[in-house]
Amino acid sequence: MDTGRTTATVEGRGTKTRGRMPTLFIAHGWPLLLDDARRVAQPRAWARELDDCTAQGLAGRQVEALLDYRRRAPAVERALPTHEHFVPVVTATGAALGDAASFPVTGFLMGSLTKRSVQFG
Repeated sequence: MDTGRTTATVEGRGTKTRGRMPTLFIAHGWPLLLDDARRVAQPRAWARELDDCTAQGLAGRQVEALLDYRRRAPAVERALPTHEHFVPVVTATGAALGDAASFPVTGFLMGSLTKRSVQFG
């Protein structure tokens, strides 16, 4: 979050940061995941729950909830076992300051990989 806020400060001096921030949740057990991809038509419930929770947090600018996602988010141990895929989302949120969040791309791949992208401003 602090890194994002620093980026926003630099932007205030005439430099703009642009980009699209995809969120990505990866489950343990890739061989099983890939085998299941042929049979999974709908996203797994745990993947959908975390994706919905993240979208609500971003849209509602729920900074404390986003920072405390390890305790507050549903199914986080299964859907997001390490922090590397979520840190960029928090950083981008910090950089966006008061900008509204929108989601130009949504959906899932292979039943558990979210394609949700967040755009601020």
